[in-house]
Amino acid sequence: MLLIGMVTPSPAQPETKAVSREYQVKAAFLYNFLLYVEWPETCFKDEQTPFRLMVCGEDPFGAVLIRAAERGVKQRPLRILHGRQRPEGSRVHAVFIARSEAVRMETLLEEFGRRGVLTVSDAPGFVLRGGMIELVVREGKVRFLVNREAAEHADLEFSSHLLRLAMEVRP
Repeated sequence: MLLIGMVTPSPAQPETKAVSREYQVKAAFLYNFLLYVEWPETCFKDEQTPFRLMVCGEDPFGAVLIRAAERGVKQRPLRILHGRQRPEGSRVHAVFIARSEAVRMETLLEEFGRRGVLTVSDAPGFVLRGGMIELVVREGKVRFLVNREAAEHADLEFSSHLLRLAMEVRP
């Protein structure tokens, strides 16, 4: 996956808060997931419709995701939203559910685990609870688990490349 450049600070955009190395790497994974998942065309109003990635709960990524948004995704602009910041009538294409939202996980999965919304978290047991991609740290390295059934239910398709890189794939 394309991790280079995502984790190096940009002198033009200073960090507003310190982001741990772990979350710099997780931000790179999150951005790259958007490149290796296919959404139905009906999820986009037109070819200029931006990808919308929402971070629910405490944002552990700081300016790292904002820098990633400058690159866009699949020739589309990438918009990063926080909390419940969703423009009227617009849809979210991916959501990162922070660990701080663990008590509301089922509610959030019910709300976002629908057609055309990729759900990602680093909360333990996320894929077992119906999430699509769970970021984990094993032996000091960031890895990920995938739940294909949840993705298929949302009409999303993981690329074979993403599935090969996954530490574990649930049917």
